[in-house]
Amino acid sequence: MGGAFRFRAHAASGWLNSYGPKTADLFFRAAFPVDGILRVEKRGDVTVQAPTECEPTINLAAAQTLDITLPRTILVPADEVIE
Repeated sequence: MGGAFRFRAHAASGWLNSYGPKTADLFFRAAFPVDGILRVEKRGDVTVQAPTECEPTINLAAAQTLDITLPRTILVPADEVIE
């Protein structure tokens, strides 16, 4: 139940924490190259965009199970703290 994972779903399913791109942002950015491909653009003209926002998530229940006390400096910047 330790380690950092990429998606919020990992922390929600019981892992200690996750830090990665917002899933909705990934789907939003994936639409641009698909649109370019469907419009039959030249291969070099199709743009791929990297995610720009990350969401840190902490699972306090997992921290308690591992007997870890997390300082406020870790909890405050987290987008979500799962209890």
